[in-house]
Amino acid sequence: MKLNWLHTIGKVEKLMVQLTINVCILMTLLIIIFVGGQVFARYVLNKGIPWSEEISVALMIWMGLYGGSILFYEKSNIYVEFVIKKFKGHRKVITCFYDLLGVTYGLILLITGYNLASWGLNSVAPASGIPRLYFYGAVPIGGLFISIFSFFHFLRDLVLPENDEYNEVTK
Repeated sequence: MKLNWLHTIGKVEKLMVQLTINVCILMTLLIIIFVGGQVFARYVLNKGIPWSEEISVALMIWMGLYGGSILFYEKSNIYVEFVIKKFKGHRKVITCFYDLLGVTYGLILLITGYNLASWGLNSVAPASGIPRLYFYGAVPIGGLFISIFSFFHFLRDLVLPENDEYNEVTK
């Protein structure tokens, strides 16, 4: 069976994962710089940086939601392996259902996050003066990536035989 499109999906997915990991690394470095700078300013200069905590919290929100999509890519989140072991022979049905739950969860985050981010367009964070859109934008972006990764898993789980590992096919 020719699965060229599966290889293409694998390549796109790897690019998305690498982008997500690099952005999360950058966010982690920024959090370290902002929090470290705040500690230095407060204890050495006796004057805090008013916006550093607010920006650090926003970056943590982004890491939790956007970076959390990697858990769906790796299937490292809560996975029902015990159900698969209990119902041997139905692995494909269970994993496809699980993937569709991930797509649904991501779409819920995408839709509700869009509404939240739209509300944030008219609201400004007090310390930094940044529109809250940039804070709340993590919800729909994270939902989008969760949906995409789960959908890619669904396609692979649907097409490949039960005993094949999709990682071997898409490399």
